[in-house]
Order: sequence, then C-alpha cells, then structure tokens
Amino acid sequence: MGNDRKIAALPSVMVMAYNDEPVHLFVLRRCGAYLHVSGHDTKQSIGFPIDRAYVFEERKYRALRRAWETKRSDKLSAILMTCAKWCESHDKLDT
Repeated sequence: MGNDRKIAALPSVMVMAYNDEPVHLFVLRRCGAYLHVSGHDTKQSIGFPIDRAYVFEERKYRALRRAWETKRSDKLSAILMTCAKWCESHDKLDT
C-alpha cells in the first residue's frame, strides 16, 4: 500500500498550530490527552493536545485558512467556534 493510500485511510483533523495557523493533519493514534498526528509523512509525527483538534471539514478549513492568511483573527475565532471538537466525536479511539 502506497503512502497516499495509508494517509487516506487515517482520520483527518484540523489543528491550530504556531501563530494560530490552521493545519490539516492525520491522526495516527490517541494517547491519553494527546493525539499523535502527522502530515503526509507518517514517519514524522507530533503529539498534539486533543482539546485543540477539530473535526476536519473542507469548507471550514478553507475559511480558516483565508482568515489566517488575511490576518483576520476576529474571523478566525468566529469560524473556530463553529468547529466540532475532534475528541467529542471520536472519544472511543485509544491505543
């Protein structure tokens, strides 16, 4: 199985990274209060607080990116408040 197929099979999340930049990542596993997430290279992952991960929705993600790129923190916050927390819809995923 190619890396693209492996990535496609993983749950997607949106996280707010450094400087509140919205980033689309993939969940490798959950470890307590953290998710191990990765970009397209699943060999490089990072632990991310589960309460800062959101359900990936393409439309909202694009809106978050636009707000971030135009430095509209008020718009960014307003959109983020409409996003579903990942942990609330995936509370059964554990290692």
